[in-house]
Amino acid sequence: AVNGYPDVFIGGLCGSGRGIISECQILGDIEMYASVAANQYGNSNGYAGGLVGKNGKVEISNCNVFGDVNSMGGYSYSGPLAGESNSSSKGNNNYYKGVINAKGNLDYGRQKSNIFGINYISEDSIIWGEDFSSKLTDAEMKNSEKFKGFDFKKIWISDPNVNSGYPMLRCFYNNFVL
Repeated sequence: AVNGYPDVFIGGLCGSGRGIISECQILGDIEMYASVAANQYGNSNGYAGGLVGKNGKVEISNCNVFGDVNSMGGYSYSGPLAGESNSSSKGNNNYYKGVINAKGNLDYGRQKSNIFGINYISEDSIIWGEDFSSKLTDAEMKNSEKFKGFDFKKIWISDPNVNSGYPMLRCFYNNFVL
């Protein structure tokens, strides 16, 4: 958990960013609290994302996040990959398994960009605002055929005995197999 004021940016990988994020995996919950102290515009903003809190111009590809994303206080923005993204952000072949929560002056997870290309989230994720992801049931998330566009020959692997049956990046696979 991270507390801050007047503006807070928190993500599983970084608070805010520009550039390329590729082949990463985040395991664990993200929790952010924005205080009631105001910024220069008279409000307090909190951005919480599975990977990035506030996304400048980032391309996210072949990443997965397992865990809940919670933002509380002030104007709270939460999202599976980013709490907020600008219109030049892009994403492909990512997936999220968890629940999104935003509690504050605004109660929604804000995804205002085309960060979502071919991306999937669990059907029990709660998303408010714009969402460009495809929702899958828990059983579907364990079926590699449901992940259209994902490269299961070179980048991803699906093994029912590892990672609870969910797809994982090949670069982490050997760390899970004895």
